[in-house]
Amino acid sequence: SSFRSPRCPPTSGARPAHWPQRFLRAPVVQGAVLPQLLRRRRGGVSLGLARMWRRGLGGCCGCCCCFHVTLWAVCLPIGWYLTFPTRWSRGPGDQLRRKLDENIVASLVSGDWSKVDDGFDLLNAGLIIGDASGVKFEADRGWISLDGEYAIASETKMITSLTIYKVIEKTAGRLRPESRVNEFIDSWSKNESDMSCHVTLAHLLSFTTGFSKIGIDRVNCYTPRHATTWAACVDELAGVRVVGEPGTSFRYGAFHLVVAAAMALRALGRPLETASWEATVDELVFQPAGIVARPNFAGCRSDFPMFFPLWGEWSKGPSYMDFPDFASGMRMTGREYQRILAHLQFGSLLPPDLLAQLTADHTTQVTHWQGKVGPPADLEFGTWHYAQGCWLACDAASDAVEAGLLTAKVAERELCGPTAPVPKVVHSVGFWGFYAWMDMTNQYYGVLVYSWAVDMIRTTWISIWISLFMSLLACCGCLNYDRSRCCRDDASLSYHDASSSASSSAASDNGDDDDDDEESDDEDGVGRGGSGAERRGGSSPSR
Repeated sequence: SSFRSPRCPPTSGARPAHWPQRFLRAPVVQGAVLPQLLRRRRGGVSLGLARMWRRGLGGCCGCCCCFHVTLWAVCLPIGWYLTFPTRWSRGPGDQLRRKLDENIVASLVSGDWSKVDDGFDLLNAGLIIGDASGVKFEADRGWISLDGEYAIASETKMITSLTIYKVIEKTAGRLRPESRVNEFIDSWSKNESDMSCHVTLAHLLSFTTGFSKIGIDRVNCYTPRHATTWAACVDELAGVRVVGEPGTSFRYGAFHLVVAAAMALRALGRPLETASWEATVDELVFQPAGIVARPNFAGCRSDFPMFFPLWGEWSKGPSYMDFPDFASGMRMTGREYQRILAHLQFGSLLPPDLLAQLTADHTTQVTHWQGKVGPPADLEFGTWHYAQGCWLACDAASDAVEAGLLTAKVAERELCGPTAPVPKVVHSVGFWGFYAWMDMTNQYYGVLVYSWAVDMIRTTWISIWISLFMSLLACCGCLNYDRSRCCRDDASLSYHDASSSASSSAASDNGDDDDDDEESDDEDGVGRGGSGAERRGGSSPSR
């Protein structure tokens, strides 16, 4: 009857153990590690794990964990690849704008936005289009929301430049685009023979200061991992040698804005502190644009959890500094950025003369494009020339390069000059994909809310849950198979034992019967002998 029971007891070593079982049942593990893990009670928690271990299920849990890690290691790269298989997936803003531009211009006239909605085919993204009359089109897809706050990365540069231009307006001539740095920074060179003496605020905001590559590469005070105080960083940048005439060399980087923002606060008589800058942005930009929230400088990588591989604080270092990241540190929603563009292009956020200077081409005299960002390498992303904290696009050259008709250098030379490209598009693109633009020719603006950082985080969690579910499913299947095999082995062993017992019992019964027959025969013989003797001799056995 034992082999018919639904509960099968573990066998005594009839089955070979898997390698996790062999490892976890090793004498060292059993004697030193497991007693500390399995015999400890916390908050009244029972030792269900220990009972499971004694039943021989520890190896299955080990297999389950190993399968989970292996499957997750396979699912994660696949999920990341599906999230951004091409470089366009990491920065699709300018390509999407150029694809939708004709339909957007037509929709502004007709009021029919169906073609724009059909052409907006990004999976996880949001889009806002507006003109002087207000918002005309908005849509969001997937897990991206227009009201969600995300790290906007380099979109911060436009907010920083706009804030500085608002300081120019507020100070009424004390701070001007032509103001020299040494007028506000005491540590800056005042020697006329030194090229750094001629650096102006406009040079800083257009990244044409002319810092030497060797000198600026040695300065890390504006990065979160090596950040110092704001004033100390400005003094350190003042010691970097300027090579060439300012305005003739372009180098994309955050270090220009550290000095430019310091000039703005010095012009206002405010200390170089994070609270002072946040209050200035809130007073001069956010409140006039109707934004209730305070400026958030949480950092470029603030979307990532600290334990996230590659980009989290545990592996990449801190994301927040003691002073604001003027180039890439802000977090904003799509609707907040839309309000700023609407008030900037069609409102009174800046007077017309300052708006024209903010969006003018300040790199016409550049002869050396240095660094990894800038033309002609990234012409497909709309990075043709630079204004003040924002890019100027050359759509004809970008389309030609994207289609493979011309190389970047040839397209820029033949399609982007000598007159300014049409339409005039001023835009800013963030590292994570956030993209905002103003079409000064067709009189509309747009905001693309997109973040491949958020996509990476979501696909990571999805891959974890999928691999966990699959590993648990496989573990349950393994347990059922193992238990059914256990039952078959125990059933066979029990049946064999039962058969052997039955045979032994039968043989024993036969032997007992023979002995009983012999004993009965002897008794019969004695009885008969006694009777005969009595008959022959007439004497009794006692005699």
